[in-house]
Amino acid sequence: MNEELTSMEGLTDREILHKMLDKILDTNGAENTAVWAQFFPGFIGDKAKQVTYILRIDAEKNVEYTEL
Repeated sequence: MNEELTSMEGLTDREILHKMLDKILDTNGAENTAVWAQFFPGFIGDKAKQVTYILRIDAEKNVEYTEL
């Protein structure tokens, strides 16, 4: 599983999902899951916020031959 724990504010959901998809595709089928977590600091005395994205791809390919 690819895990990316980073603080990159300013990325949109679409950009994050594209990065996750690229990580999965770059493994040539070795991985089917990517995780991306963003941390946002809170105000003094507050808790930090963590946002986690998990992308799983399950694909199946079937080939059938039919005599004509």
